[in-house]
This record gives sequence, C-alpha cells and structure tokens, in this order.
Amino acid sequence: MAFILLVRDKTSGKGLIAVPDKPTISIIIPTFNAELTLRSCLDSVCHQSYSSYEVLLIDGNSTDRTLEIIEDYKGYGVKWISESDTGIYDAMNKGVAMASGEWLYFLGSDDQLYENALSAIADHLYYPKVHFVYGDVFFKHSGRRYGFEYTNEKLAERVICHQAIFAHRSLFVRCGLFDQRYKSCADYAFMIKAFGLNPNHNFYTNEPIAVFDERGFSAAHLDLPFLRIKHKLCKTHLGIDSNNEAYFEHLSKEGNHEIEAGSMMTGIKMSIVSVLLGRNKMRKLLDVLYVLKKRFFRKS
Repeated sequence: MAFILLVRDKTSGKGLIAVPDKPTISIIIPTFNAELTLRSCLDSVCHQSYSSYEVLLIDGNSTDRTLEIIEDYKGYGVKWISESDTGIYDAMNKGVAMASGEWLYFLGSDDQLYENALSAIADHLYYPKVHFVYGDVFFKHSGRRYGFEYTNEKLAERVICHQAIFAHRSLFVRCGLFDQRYKSCADYAFMIKAFGLNPNHNFYTNEPIAVFDERGFSAAHLDLPFLRIKHKLCKTHLGIDSNNEAYFEHLSKEGNHEIEAGSMMTGIKMSIVSVLLGRNKMRKLLDVLYVLKKRFFRKS
C-alpha cells in the first residue's frame, strides 16, 4: 500500500492546508504497476491552480517503477508507504479512511484531471446545500465528451463516470464504504445509494473534470454479482426498477464505439456481454458484425 500526501505548500510538508472560504478536497488515486501513466496523472494534479487539496495515492505493492516516479514528486510534500491490498476498492476504502478533506474525489492512475478543474468545481462545493457534485469527462482515446444531468431513472440505466464526481465525506458515513463484493461496479453501487438520499443535494455542472481512460479496469471486467443485485439497489435507494436492458443497450453502443476506435478486445467483450445478457440478441449481434466488417474491410 502506498500513501502519498501531496500539498500545494511545497515547504511545510505538513499535509492538507485549509484555505479560508475554500472547500478542502482529498484526491484518492489507487495504483498498481502504473509506471506508464502515473507521471501524467500526477502532473495533471500538480498543475492545478487550486490550492486547498491533498492527494492520497494507494498502491498495491507495485513491482515496476511506480515508487521511483513517486520519488520525483518529493518537492510537493510526497509521503508514501507500500503494502498489498485485495483490489481497487480495498485501496479506495483505505484512501477514504486516510482522507482529511471535506470532499473526496477518486482519480485513476491512467486518467488526468482537466486543466483548472478543481477551481471550477470548488465554486459548487457548498455543504450542506449539496452533498454530491458531478460534471463531464473527456474520453481519453476517442476524445468524446460524456456527461449530462442525471435523474433517478437515468442512473438506473447507466453509471455516472466516477472521475466526474465529488462526494462529501458524510456520504461515506451514511452510505458506507465501497462494497468489495463487486469487483468493477462498487462505485456504481455507492452512487445509487448516495444519489438517492436526497435529490435536492445532488448538483450537476457541465464543467469538464477529467480525461478518462475508457479502456481501463471497469471496461474490461463484467460484474455479475452487481448485475444480480442492481434491481434491489435501485428499488431500495432510487425508488424505481433497475433498467438493465437500457444498460446492455448502452454497453452494446459503447462496445461498437470501441471497435471503431481500434480497441478490439475491449469492444468485442462489451458487445458479447450485451448480446448474451440482454434482449434483442440478433440485432445486437448483427450490429457488432457490421462494425467489425467496416473496421476490417474499409476502403484504403
């Protein structure tokens, strides 16, 4: 487990420094063997114009150059330890326990914060008026912008990109930590619980928050335990039925986008899942075959 404390005050190294009238933000980054992307991730954080934040980097005993890269950020007050964990949500839960900020934000080691994103979002972090604040992301590979204002019905269909969300720390008291029974959708389960607490405490801004790697961990892992319980979660916390078919339709479209963009394995996996578990199997199968045909037999 590695823990990094990164402060804007480069001289004191004492941790998160609260600035009057500015909400404090804890940025939690889980990593494992992240040498190829970690530097650009940390640079995107270090170059933020906002000052009242900390970064907690949780590493699961990396065996590559991840910890060497951390050393390069000593000038920003970096502190770290290293130990094994049981997965990404174990690391994120440890980050929650370590965080001293009023607001918590999770960033993948293969993602980047958008320029001046913290300054833009800080204008909306007014607790107790709002508890759950979210914006837009850009997809790293396709360049597409993703985000809109969610309703309970829309959240039952599809997840909000986790790299677009700032959650007040009180939500982790009321909703609990990330459920480690779910290997790739524990964040989705948490969103359903948090979003459904009080619609008046949710706030959407069309500010771009992050550049998100849409081919990362969640895209490559199907979470069947979550899909089996999603109906109950939505009924309990959102007051509506889970729309899994809309989720599979979305998965099918995203899979086809990935194939068109050249990420063949990720796209085919997403499309196969939508065919096997959703309805309209023949149409979805024909759609993915058409996209594959265009991809492999396009005119030169």
